[in-house]
Order: sequence, then C-alpha cells, then structure tokens
Amino acid sequence: AGIVRALLGAGADVNLLDRHGNSVFHLAAQQGDEVALSTLLQHKEASVMRDLPNGDGLTVLHLAVIANSMPCLRLLLAVGVDVNIQEQKSGRTALHLAIEQGNISMAGCLLLEGDAFVDSVTYDGTTSLHIAAGRGSTKLAALLKAAGADPHIENFEPLFEEEDIKDNESEKIIPGTTPLDMATSWEVYDILSSKLCKSKAASEHLLIQGNMKDLNEDVKLQLYKLLEVPDLTKSWSMLAQKLGLGILNNAFRLSPSPSKTLLDNYEVSGGTVKELINALREMDYPEAVEIIEKRITSSSQSKQEKTKNDVLPLCDLPSPRTEQADEIRNFKFQDAESICDSGVEISLHKLSFTYSESFTNKTSINLKKKASGYGQDNSLPGKIEVT
Repeated sequence: AGIVRALLGAGADVNLLDRHGNSVFHLAAQQGDEVALSTLLQHKEASVMRDLPNGDGLTVLHLAVIANSMPCLRLLLAVGVDVNIQEQKSGRTALHLAIEQGNISMAGCLLLEGDAFVDSVTYDGTTSLHIAAGRGSTKLAALLKAAGADPHIENFEPLFEEEDIKDNESEKIIPGTTPLDMATSWEVYDILSSKLCKSKAASEHLLIQGNMKDLNEDVKLQLYKLLEVPDLTKSWSMLAQKLGLGILNNAFRLSPSPSKTLLDNYEVSGGTVKELINALREMDYPEAVEIIEKRITSSSQSKQEKTKNDVLPLCDLPSPRTEQADEIRNFKFQDAESICDSGVEISLHKLSFTYSESFTNKTSINLKKKASGYGQDNSLPGKIEVT
C-alpha cells in the first residue's frame, strides 16, 4: 500500500491498461488486495475506472467476487459501484458469479448490503436461481427465495424439443425452462415451490426448526443487546464463529451494529432458529436462549388457542364419494442437458410424479420417468427411475 501511495503521489496514471485490458483496480481486486484497492479507490479517477470492463468483459466488482474477496467486495459496495452491472460475455452479474462460486456469504452481502436485483438475467434469460436449482444447492436456493427470487421465470432454453409436440396441436409454443424445471432434488423443488404440506408434528415444531423471521423485532433487539457485551465468549463475534460466519467478522465489525448485521446475514442465508439456539447453548448463554424459547412457547400457545376456537362447518366436510378423488398435483419434468451462458453445465433430472392425498390422510406417491411415448403410464408406486 505504501508503494501504491507513493506512485500515486508521484503522478502515476491509474488509467493505463495492460494487454488484457486490466487497470490497476482490476489487478488489485483479482489478487484480493483490499489495502491496495482501498488506496486506489481514493484517487480522483476512481469513479471512472471502477465500473470499466477489462478484455474479458469483467469489472472490478466481478473480479472481487471471483476472487472470493469479501473485504474488496465491501469496499466496492461502499463507494457505490453498480452492483447489477453485467459482464459482457454472457451477461452475468456479481450475484450470478457468487452463486456459481457457491459463496453464500458473498451472495448474502450482495443482496443485503448491495441491494442486488435478485432476478437479474443473463443474455439467455438465466437467473441466479436457475443456477442454484441446477446445482441442487438447498442453501443457495433458500437464500435467493428468501430474497424474493421468482422460481417461474423462463430462460431461453426450450423445456422440450419441437418434435415432442403432437402433430394435432395447433399452437406449437415451446416454453422456456424455469428454476422449478431445473431442480435436481425434491428438497430444492420444495423450497422453490414453497410447499406448506407438512405433517402436524412438523408444523408444531416449525418455529424451533426454521424461519428466523418468526422471531419478532422485540426478541431480536434483546438479542442484539446481549451480544454487544465486552465478554468475548458471549459476544456476537463468538456467535458468528459458532454459526459458521466467522469469516465475516471483520466486515461485521465495521457496521454500526455488528450483532444486528450478523443476525441479518444469518437470516438471509437460510439460518434456522434451532441452529441459533444450539450455538448459544455452546456459548453457555442461557439468558439469550431463554429469550428465544419464551417467544417460541408464546407463539405455540397462540396457535393452539386459535386451533381450539376454529370450528369447521359441516358443509366443508368432504363426502365419502370424494375420498379417492382428492386434489392431485402434477409436476412434470423431462430429461435434458443444457449449458447456460454462465458456463455452468446443468443436468436436468426431469421427472413426472403424481401426489394424491385422501381424506383419511393416506398418501400415495407415484413417480415415473417420462419417455418419448409418455402417453403410456408405466409408473410404479413409490419408485423413481432415472437414466
């Protein structure tokens, strides 16, 4: 940093590019050198150079994400770089690149602190959620879904081939592929479709297992206060380590309220209340655990009281005739392989299954692979066939 500062003081030209189109800003970000980058960003020409693409169409922000450099990323966000700018080869944004890297912390930072547009598309219409779904990442899918990603956006990859359309069909409109179509596991599919079909037992334990949003603002404020204590063994930095977010401690420390920033990042990355409680117990912090458990108990009692007061009208009871004709949901996929513009090769395990649930709560699931002559039903209950 001292050498960089000395060269700048001597009048070095920051606008010069190497043969690959890289400026000194690009090179600093590429190396993850936040000290040099910080010095360069204070230069009067920085506002012109920071969003300039190099020969590969990548800006300084893109290179910082590819280098997995959180300090460089935060520096660039602080000076106001265009967080949604696309690299010029395939149209990926920094968020696309973070998802490709599998870097949940960086993706969360782009969404929370950079206010990145979660549904930005590449030149072939691919969103970040397409990539996360195609890779089968439940954590990345949950992060993007929590940020409001749309699982129904179609990219330009045809869902099926034109020859698969029946000749008697007048309109041959081939839909594109959505993140739901690209889901490679039922877990990812359920996250994207926000399925709420849970057993009674699972519903009763929803708070303790899942959504951080179930902790109201009052509970969070109490937690912030408890985590801002001088005792390092019970501080937000120790909690960050326990939650696997310790790598972000330097970034959290720069924020006005480190404990709030920590819990916000934990929430947007799909963290659960159960994991939070376990981490606080490992820290031997019963006061913090008690605050959360009181909220859980209070919410559980409210739900039970509501259930007691709810009366099902007789007219809503299904007749015996409809026991075997309950609501059916069809999810259709087809086998294909595609490569999106981002260069990510995605295997699309496209299955078709029928889910039916009778009034007696007996559930049958038929799963079948769609062959070219899919009009014939050769499904076997409870079995999945994938070639």
